Amino acid sequence: MRTESDTALSALKSRMSAQNRALKELTDAANNTSDTMKLLEDKVKGLSSQVEALSVKCLDLEGRSKRHNLRVAGIKEGKEDGLKPREFMGQLLKEVLNLADALVIDRLIEP
Repeated sequence: MRTESDTALSALKSRMSAQNRALKELTDAANNTSDTMKLLEDKVKGLSSQVEALSVKCLDLEGRSKRHNLRVAGIKEGKEDGLKPREFMGQLLKEVLNLADALVIDRLIEP
C-alpha cells in the first residue's frame, strides 16, 4: 500500500510541478504583455500630444499665410482686358488712389 501511495504521490508531484511551470510561464507572459501595453500607451499619449501640437502649428501657419492675401471685392471677372492680374491691380490702384505711377505688386509663389 505504501508503494502504491508513493507512486501516486510521485505522479501527483510530477503533475503539480508541470502545472507550476505552466503557471509561471503564463504569469511571465502576462507580465510581459502588461509591460508592453504600458509602453504602447505611453507612446500613444506622446504621439497624440505631438499630433495636437503639429495641428495647432499647421493651423497657425495656414492663418499666417492667409493674412498676406489681398482681396478686392466689387470687380467683375474679365475686367483685366488681357493684362496679368498683378498688372491690372497695379493700374486699378493707381487710378483709384490717384497715384503718379502704377504700383508694383509682388506675388509670393508657394513652393
